[in-house]
Amino acid sequence: MEVEKLGDGAVLTFTDIERETLVELFADLVAALDAEGLQPGDPVHDRLFPAGYSGHVSPEVQAQFRELTEASLRDERIARCAACRDELLAADAGNGRIELDASGYDRWLRVLNDLRLAIGTRLEISEDDGHWEVAPDDPSSAAYLLYHWLTEMQEILTLFVLRQPEGG
Repeated sequence: MEVEKLGDGAVLTFTDIERETLVELFADLVAALDAEGLQPGDPVHDRLFPAGYSGHVSPEVQAQFRELTEASLRDERIARCAACRDELLAADAGNGRIELDASGYDRWLRVLNDLRLAIGTRLEISEDDGHWEVAPDDPSSAAYLLYHWLTEMQEILTLFVLRQPEGG
């Protein structure tokens, strides 16, 4: 992926394999986020839809909070993910170029974060893990590689925003 400045947004350019991989990952995430997808108690569900309270709050209060917020969070996440997927599908296969304004750029960062949270939770990655050193014969090595790739992509996009001068 390459990133170029464009007004208050950016142009993202993906290779064909990057586009195809992201389209599949976005489709998987949309399916997981669907009401019939991940259910409470699944670690990925609970990570993407946190209880909202910590400490000594009863499970009943946590469930009530989740019931009030989960549908809107789900709809927002699905809409963001679907928009990113649609942009990739619309990008010319010859150049994989996507033009984003500031809100589109923010949407991409959020979707990449959701993907990383989902994959990292499945892999039980914590900040203290040496998750970059995975044996090639490890059955989960492909998932670790995806996680690493998404992390690098998110870091590139974040650093790109941080290094841009204020107002243009």
